[in-house]
Amino acid sequence: MSRAPTIVFAFLILATAIVAALLIAREQTLPSAAQAALDKYVLYRQSLPSASAMVEQVTRAAFPSNFSADMSNASYGHSHLYRTTQDDREPRAVNLTHDALTTLSVQYVGADRPIPFPPADLWCVLLKHDHQQQVAFVALHQDLYNADWLVHEPRAAIGTRTLSDQLARLGCNLKLESSE
Repeated sequence: MSRAPTIVFAFLILATAIVAALLIAREQTLPSAAQAALDKYVLYRQSLPSASAMVEQVTRAAFPSNFSADMSNASYGHSHLYRTTQDDREPRAVNLTHDALTTLSVQYVGADRPIPFPPADLWCVLLKHDHQQQVAFVALHQDLYNADWLVHEPRAAIGTRTLSDQLARLGCNLKLESSE
């Protein structure tokens, strides 16, 4: 009779561990619309000359409300709602390095609204292309009636204190290679 409480207790611990593991796994899985936006961005990057990109890490930002427009150097998507700096359906061979100036806004029918900040949800992504790491942000921007997932490239470059501070402020725990 003394084994029954031990078995029940062990079963409860196992069930709790399984539920916790599922919640943690779900927490690090991009929503399907966000994954579609990221896939289009990666495909766009791969269509540029010598700019193949692979996703290395994805983590959800703990503080998406800390993401501001001044953290974004370029925005990608083919939103019918919000103005982006680049439509990811039409690859152009432009230099969008962190030192480059942001390209002019691309206008499309219906895309007359500025991107609303802060985003409602934010995911930090670590990409690797040409043996170099790159950070991108997948953000759910929404206003009162509309929402759209867009990808942003940060203004700050990999290896800089500014980017490290921004990632910490957003609550993104990406494992960046050291620049030394």
